[in-house]
Amino acid sequence: MVPKSEQSSGVVLPYEQAAIRGEEMPKGLDYPDQILYVFLRDLYDRFRNGKIDKETAVMEKKAYLDDYRGYKQNWEMGNHWAQVLIKTDLARAEYKKNPTIENANRLVAVLDGMD
Repeated sequence: MVPKSEQSSGVVLPYEQAAIRGEEMPKGLDYPDQILYVFLRDLYDRFRNGKIDKETAVMEKKAYLDDYRGYKQNWEMGNHWAQVLIKTDLARAEYKKNPTIENANRLVAVLDGMD
């Protein structure tokens, strides 16, 4: 959720001020945030240089943010399931090598999301 103070200013993301200033992309952004950063930097540049008006900029930003939220959620879900698969594979392999109740419990914990 975007804080009210940021809603009124139109700034939504922690790296948006850097995009407004046209700075290089901050390090550590995941792929969805990298894409959005480049879009925002370009959007603010086009607005600043008079290539688009404020109404167009607001509409484009809203459309990109809507798309971004869905893409970001899918990205995070994909990362989550990739981690579950990795942990499951490791626990399953350990159980196959050494079929003890402790290893079985570890596998069940991973499958239950408790690990």
